[in-house]
Amino acid sequence: MATPLILLVLSFALFSPPSSSSSDGLQAGSSLSVETAADVLTSPDGSFSAGFHPVGQNAYSFAIWFNKPSCGANNCTIVWMANRDQPVNGRRSMLCLLKSGNLVLKDAGHIPVWETKTVSLSPAYLKLEDGGNLVLRDLKGRILWQSYDSPTDTLLPLQTLNENSKLISSRSQGNYSSGYFQLYFDTDNVISLLYKGPEFSSVYWPSPWLLRWEAGRSTFNNSKIAVLGSLGNFSSTDNFTFLSADYGSKISRMLKMDFDGNIRMYSLKEDGETWVVSWQAFPQPCMVHGCCGPNSICIYIPKFGRKCSCIPGYKMKYHTDWSLGCEPEFHLSCNQTKVGFLKLRHVDFYGYDYSLFTNITLECCKKICSQLCDCKDFLFRFSKESDGTYCYPKTQLMNGHRPPGLEFLTICLVWCFLVRTQDNSSPKAGYLLATTGFRKFTYAELKKATNSFSEENGRGGGGIVYKVILSDGRVAAIKRLIDANQGEAEFLAEVNTIGKLNHMNLIDMWGYCAEGKRRFWSSSTWNMDP
Repeated sequence: MATPLILLVLSFALFSPPSSSSSDGLQAGSSLSVETAADVLTSPDGSFSAGFHPVGQNAYSFAIWFNKPSCGANNCTIVWMANRDQPVNGRRSMLCLLKSGNLVLKDAGHIPVWETKTVSLSPAYLKLEDGGNLVLRDLKGRILWQSYDSPTDTLLPLQTLNENSKLISSRSQGNYSSGYFQLYFDTDNVISLLYKGPEFSSVYWPSPWLLRWEAGRSTFNNSKIAVLGSLGNFSSTDNFTFLSADYGSKISRMLKMDFDGNIRMYSLKEDGETWVVSWQAFPQPCMVHGCCGPNSICIYIPKFGRKCSCIPGYKMKYHTDWSLGCEPEFHLSCNQTKVGFLKLRHVDFYGYDYSLFTNITLECCKKICSQLCDCKDFLFRFSKESDGTYCYPKTQLMNGHRPPGLEFLTICLVWCFLVRTQDNSSPKAGYLLATTGFRKFTYAELKKATNSFSEENGRGGGGIVYKVILSDGRVAAIKRLIDANQGEAEFLAEVNTIGKLNHMNLIDMWGYCAEGKRRFWSSSTWNMDP
């Protein structure tokens, strides 16, 4: 009577579905399910895992991540994604290794959203290896496909970057879809950083104003290969190399194309719980093109990061996304004769020069720009080295920033009526363009509130501070600027820029006063240093 029982058990074993996976691999004819938490591949040394990772509400991508630092459902250090731009449903989605040798990611309706398009006559096997490489091999061990050949935004040690691959940043913090910044080999065989936005694109590293050899790069190579060493050394066939700050340590590392446009190397501290930056391409992040979008200015505040602000006369295009920049609050036509110029000190908008005019006056530069239909602004610069002037009329306001140590003026073309109003009796009269959201106090109001500036409460930062009680009952600090030589438009442009930052280490500004040569700040704090 025992024989039928044995045959029954054998028959069930032959016709039952194969197990989904082993701990580090997936066999032909089996699959991983988004609904099964245990369907995760783990590298033999335990450093990496691969499985379905949530990227939104009921949205998942098949990904590879570091197991350290310890991560939950939404805070893992992702190094690769199969379907970053087309997440699958949180129910009935599967990663299937077909018997034909094709690895397919299917959505809930069994619709393929990603595949390797591989074919194997012998049974294939998918394995997550120690270096974080997900490899598909045939029965003889030949590689059919590997994740190292199609990186997303991260390069791992001993993984190569070549002419057929690139690193593409994520869209933003927490949004893993493809962003606007790329690390790639250009047609000159040079590894470069590119901003490729919805409206324009530009290479910003190596420095675009330098020739290749001036940037230390070589175009005389055809291999186009870059690799990150396990000890923290990076080398490329265009002669670009660097060492991490902790070079020589045998720790976990990664080179990441960050969503802010900077390329950084990260090293895992010995406690295994913290990533630290051990190298970055841009100590000054405002030099990254496109970071604040068109018609805006990028300002970098050490220890607090990068902030964006619209130039006067423009408003943020989309309130949660600075990459789209700012749009004008006015309409400028070619046949408009009443146009004015607003001066912005120490601001540069890189690129989109109509032409270059040398050794001309500021007035001539103004005239050239005003007569060009496509001129949005112009940069006027005096060079001490050549003892000459340079005029750059510009067709677009892109890549606005404040370069350190440069002496030049950028003049922006705007409507006159946006610069000055006609109602001088209004308490907010004046340059409404540059002061939207702030109270404009009259000199008489401040004189009354400070009792004719009779009680001084401190000095510093180029001014005298007084404590006042405003007409609305708020206690404020009023700072009277001593050396206020700048014009009113220039002063209000600075008010506009600082006020829009809303940054924790800057003043909480309530208003200002600009009458004649008198300049005042009104703030809720005492330490005012414009």
